[in-house]
Amino acid sequence: MEIKSEEIFEEVAEKLVLILPKEGFKEALLQIKRLPMNVGFTGHYLDKNGSKHWLDIFNFTLDGKYIHHLHELTTNQDPKHIDWNRADFTLDQDLKFNIKYSYDKSLEVKD
Repeated sequence: MEIKSEEIFEEVAEKLVLILPKEGFKEALLQIKRLPMNVGFTGHYLDKNGSKHWLDIFNFTLDGKYIHHLHELTTNQDPKHIDWNRADFTLDQDLKFNIKYSYDKSLEVKD
C-alpha cells in the first residue's frame, strides 16, 4: 500500500509531539536535512512563555525512510515541488502544521 504525503505529515507531527513538553508549547520547528543516504534533524520550540528551547532530537524516533518517501512523492507527483534537500516543518499549539521545502546547494553530493 502506498503511503500518502498526508500520512507522512501526520507521522512527523506525532513523533514531534512525543518530544515536546507535556505542559504545552506555542510553536515547534523541525528542520530536516535530506541527503541521498542520510536524513538529519534539528530544531527548537517556543514554550508557553515564548522562550526558545532545542528539540530533544536524540529521542526523536522518526524513521528517515519517511522523509525519503516524502521527497519521492513531492518531486515526482502533482503538485510537484522543487528538488529539495531541506524542509522546515512547523507545528503550532493547535497541532496545525506547515512545511516549506528548499534546496541548499552546499549539501550537493560530489562524485
